[in-house]
Amino acid sequence: MFRKFVNFNVRVSRACDRLVFRELSIDGNETFNQIAPTVVQPGQRVADVGGGKTPFFSPTDVRQRKLVVTGIDIDGRELSAAPEGAYQDAIVCALEACNGANDHDVVVAQSVLEHLIDGREAMRGIGTLLRPGGTVITFCPNRRAWFARLNVLLPERVKRAVLFSVFPSKRERQGFPAHYDGCTPLEMSINMRRAGINPVDVKYYFVSSYFMFFFPLYLFWRVINYPLMRLWPSRYCETFIVVGVREGRQFGGSSRT
Repeated sequence: MFRKFVNFNVRVSRACDRLVFRELSIDGNETFNQIAPTVVQPGQRVADVGGGKTPFFSPTDVRQRKLVVTGIDIDGRELSAAPEGAYQDAIVCALEACNGANDHDVVVAQSVLEHLIDGREAMRGIGTLLRPGGTVITFCPNRRAWFARLNVLLPERVKRAVLFSVFPSKRERQGFPAHYDGCTPLEMSINMRRAGINPVDVKYYFVSSYFMFFFPLYLFWRVINYPLMRLWPSRYCETFIVVGVREGRQFGGSSRT
């Protein structure tokens, strides 16, 4: 009965978005899944940051596109649980402590930067992975979003219990502690520039599923945020994508002064 109640409210919330808030109903995560593969060219060397046991590219994609993928995760068990053939190399370390060899063509960072304590050092780590002229593409929630603020305030055990009971499909990739350091479009762009990466494209998205389980709450959230999203999209987006290109000079070590 509870599952039917949640599913009904999700359907009504999505229908409301399609009918009333169509221009704000594009899903950022789905769009990232469409854009990122177009950034990566056949035969390139790719760093998949935080993919762990659920890599961005499947073994079939890797084989067909002749990619060389490095899995980077703080948990070696996560990398070991990935499908065979997804990663050709692995680096077990925190991204903030990563000192790469400037040898990857593309870095893919999907829903990982919000979980790191130091956004500036994390972007420095990404900078050390990229070759000069290489590209990073990131997808991230905005720390100003309502669900992100609640995520910070609620105890971890409570968050996981609520999230997985309402959205059991999120258990595979979500539920990790989130800090949202540097997780606004402006802050991430600044951190990229500090790391020698030029942000060339920023895209804003205005839908998230966290309040869809109860349509009256979702509608309240939509009505309150609608004018803010229209007037200040960079500040009040729910999620965003940033694409950056590594500058030509070599880069390594800490950017702290």
